[in-house]
Amino acid sequence: MRGGAVFNGDIRAYATFSKVGYDYLDLDQITLSASADKLFPVNNEMSFYAGGTLGYTSFDPDDFGKESGLLAGVQGGIFYQATPAIGVDLGVSYSITTAEFEYKESYTVARKIYTDEVKVEFESVLAFKVGVDYKF
Repeated sequence: MRGGAVFNGDIRAYATFSKVGYDYLDLDQITLSASADKLFPVNNEMSFYAGGTLGYTSFDPDDFGKESGLLAGVQGGIFYQATPAIGVDLGVSYSITTAEFEYKESYTVARKIYTDEVKVEFESVLAFKVGVDYKF
């Protein structure tokens, strides 16, 4: 979900809340961010765009707790204004984050202590996006 505004006809600024689930990793990512894009009009209906994002992201691996960190990224794509109220956004974004997760567990088997350690650094996320915008 995102909301924002267009300034001077070629700058858009918006805030985004997203939750993405990665089923194959048993992992959820929740992000709150602010972005700005420069629009490069092709004609009255279509524009290319490029911009940047800053925010906060939280990764929630199933059964392991939660890890959060700062997020910075870039995005680009194509925006098509289908009607005066409805637009379609096709894009790609790349972001890096400071989030890192560490899990440590000790257990005893036959009087011997074993320790399992898992350390995961969530360094970057590449996402392809399709969106529909509605203007009020």
